[in-house]
Amino acid sequence: MVIKMKETELIFNKNGVNIRTLTEVPIIGGEKWVPIEQISYDRLLSLSNGLNMTVTSIKPEIKNGILVELKFQISDFSGIKSLKEKTIQHEIFEKTENELTLPGYRYEYAERIKKPGTQEYLIKTTIKEKGRISDVELRNILKNSGYTGDSGAIGATIKVLKDDTKDIIVKGRGEHKTYIWVEEPTKLKMEV
Repeated sequence: MVIKMKETELIFNKNGVNIRTLTEVPIIGGEKWVPIEQISYDRLLSLSNGLNMTVTSIKPEIKNGILVELKFQISDFSGIKSLKEKTIQHEIFEKTENELTLPGYRYEYAERIKKPGTQEYLIKTTIKEKGRISDVELRNILKNSGYTGDSGAIGATIKVLKDDTKDIIVKGRGEHKTYIWVEEPTKLKMEV
């Protein structure tokens, strides 16, 4: 499969810098923004002497009068070892395969679950660390971590963890729901 990178973007936000590339992917018959790496500001500073790039445009994203991120479109980008084309091709193929098997929005949530600093990642790690947690307790932890605790993203993330990755079991309904982390040996028994 021939994959052609067309454009690269660095997105600066409160969690660090997300690096992504606009890529032509033949298997889906079009272009797709493919996340490459999220790096912390500390790591970016340690790399600053080895980064080479030309900034072609800067686009601020403002929500409710607050700057939430800056998107730098760049060309001639080099300096982070993980940006090798072979790695990118593997990641694109893997993401494209997942995208074709997961319905709509669930692919996006499945990707967010893997990224530290997102609400979805916090939901997964909290359930895993606790082993068993009530819906009310989980929502309180999210609120204490700066999230609203009542967004639709919670339900979508739970659906992905339950139905797609099979990492959790949901017991009960409504505010009496409990999320239970499924350990690997149990998962294997359930699948056999």
